[in-house]
Amino acid sequence: MAPTDTPIPADPTAIPSHPTNSSSSQVAPAPTTDPVAALRAEIETTRQHIRGQVDEQARRHGESLVERARDTADVVTMAEALWLLAHIEDELSRFDVAIGHLEEAQGLLRDIGYPELEAQVLLDLGELEVLRGERSQARDVFERARIVARSAGLVRLVARCDDRLAAAHWELGRLDLAEEHLRSALALWQATDDVEGLARARYRLGSCLIEDLSNEERGVEALELLEKARSVAVEYEVMGLIAACDDKAATVLAHRGDMSRAIMVLRSAASIFDALGDDEQRSLVRTHLASLLARSGSGPEAEGIWRSILEESENASARTRASVAARLARYLSECGRAEEALDVLERFASGLDDDDRTEGPTFEVARAAAYHGLGMHQATIEAADRALDLLDSALLPGIHAAALEYKGRAVLASGQQRDGEALLGQAIALYLIDNDRERAERVAGEILPEPPRRDRARPTPRLSTGLYL
Repeated sequence: MAPTDTPIPADPTAIPSHPTNSSSSQVAPAPTTDPVAALRAEIETTRQHIRGQVDEQARRHGESLVERARDTADVVTMAEALWLLAHIEDELSRFDVAIGHLEEAQGLLRDIGYPELEAQVLLDLGELEVLRGERSQARDVFERARIVARSAGLVRLVARCDDRLAAAHWELGRLDLAEEHLRSALALWQATDDVEGLARARYRLGSCLIEDLSNEERGVEALELLEKARSVAVEYEVMGLIAACDDKAATVLAHRGDMSRAIMVLRSAASIFDALGDDEQRSLVRTHLASLLARSGSGPEAEGIWRSILEESENASARTRASVAARLARYLSECGRAEEALDVLERFASGLDDDDRTEGPTFEVARAAAYHGLGMHQATIEAADRALDLLDSALLPGIHAAALEYKGRAVLASGQQRDGEALLGQAIALYLIDNDRERAERVAGEILPEPPRRDRARPTPRLSTGLYL
């Protein structure tokens, strides 16, 4: 696996380098009589040539390079050959074998003090742990990589380690720590001349900030970051990053109540990913679009989108399908179709890991909604509790509020008035933090006396200061 910011497949938002007018990169290396230097050149040539073309023949060649490297007794050459072979095994989905090669390479490099290559090997090792679903292990490996890179003053590598640590903490539900590392990465990329790294850092931090829009400043900062990242993508004609920025910006626009604009932006982003042939990203954007359509009163269109993703998107991952199923099921439950909702959930439940702290809570809330619709109070409480356990330390106020709401309703139905109303009160507060006034007012109307009606003052229109703002 090449030392990129994301595991294979390659990041669709990658920004190409400026084209060069020099032809020096096409000149073959001069012949050398040094056998170690010749072998290292062959390892690097092999690394360049096998991209996307890995097969059993490539694996046998990689094994041959490792054996020849062992014969030289040159530690760095052995580590580079093992690193290459690990990449080949990764491409062949032999993750455990690849991890063994990377661990051996890292041990060799640690003993001789070769920090740059050691940090890169550790980053790849962490990515493989991610692919295996070992999120905590991946986080620890990325932390080791950061320590190695930082000890040698390798700024770009430290920034990449921060990026990967942020992703690991995100998957573990610690969005606060993810934001901390993304801010660190942004500061480091700003100290370099790396246009790609800086654009990525802005996009990723903006994406993180939108998960907690509990105050206006976070939304403004998120849109500013996304707009700057998008401008670079426009300059370099990186359509994937343009669409990704629009997808995230739509969350803030919807949070502010500008639903029509958010929907327009998402339709455009979905079209871009469709043109790029990226079914996975297109499915994610269309899932987001359907959620906003449902909130804006276009439920039938939203349901049609969700169902088309589940039935037609053959290239969408099992996790994406489970995510879509959760949103469709919750909508069905709220429309009085709880039995249908449970059937949808059962069909796609296997797509999520038990400890998935980002999509897991959404799925369990959908279960709670279905059980509540069927009058299964104890099952509702248990599903809500599973969601709340997964939400521990996570900043997802809308999902947290829904879990508390369904648990509160079940507790009330079980005859525990005070405890049920307390849970619903917490849900109302979180819905307000999430700017979901419609849900907050609906829940409040059921447990609080109706206040005197009065006309609401119209909000002052915002002045546009940019593409999103």
